[in-house]
Amino acid sequence: MFRDFAPVSQVAAAPYLLAVSTQLPATSVSELIAYAKANPGSWSRSGTA
Repeated sequence: MFRDFAPVSQVAAAPYLLAVSTQLPATSVSELIAYAKANPGSWSRSGTA
């Protein structure tokens, strides 16, 4: 079925944002992941779909 269609144009794009508290001891994504793994259950996340 998809062989019958060809892309013509991009219709929309959305930027992605990752924000954390300034009180969190992480200054990069890798540090944030390490912190989350070292402190399970002590943090939360939120998002939209």
